[in-house]
Amino acid sequence: MRLLIDDTEYDVNQALDNAKLGDLIKLKVSTMGMLGEGSAGVTVPWTRAKFNQGMSAMAAADTLALGEEALQSDSEFLLAIAAIIWLAKRNNGETLSIDDALARQFDDFQFKFDPADFVQESADPKAPSSEVAASPATEAPTKASTT
Repeated sequence: MRLLIDDTEYDVNQALDNAKLGDLIKLKVSTMGMLGEGSAGVTVPWTRAKFNQGMSAMAAADTLALGEEALQSDSEFLLAIAAIIWLAKRNNGETLSIDDALARQFDDFQFKFDPADFVQESADPKAPSSEVAASPATEAPTKASTT
C-alpha cells in the first residue's frame, strides 16, 4: 500500500516495518494522553490495527460517502492516519513534528492499494498459500482513505 501526499508516494508497510527506534519512542511519547487521560500512546501494532479496522468499516459501509463520514469522526482512526503520515515521511528522511502530521486535512492525502494488499494468508498450511480476499483493483475511488 502506498500513501500519496503532495505528489510524493510513500510505502506504508515499509514505513511501519522500518521505523527507527527514536521515531517509535517519539511517536509513543508525543501521543500519550491524546485518546483520553492515561492513554499509553501510539505504537505500530496499534496503528496497524486501527487502520485495518477503519478500512474494514469503510468497506462494509453502504456507500463510500457513509464510510468516509464514519472514518472522519473516528478519533482513533484519525490518529492512526497521522501516525502513518508521520512515520512514512520520517522514513523518507523528511523532518516534521507529530503536530504537522495531525494538521493534515483529510483531503490532503490518498492511499493507493496494490493487489497484494488484498491477499490474505491461508490458515490451513496444506491449502494454497493465499486467497484473494477482495477485488484486485489497484485503486479505490476515495480521496483520503483510498485511491
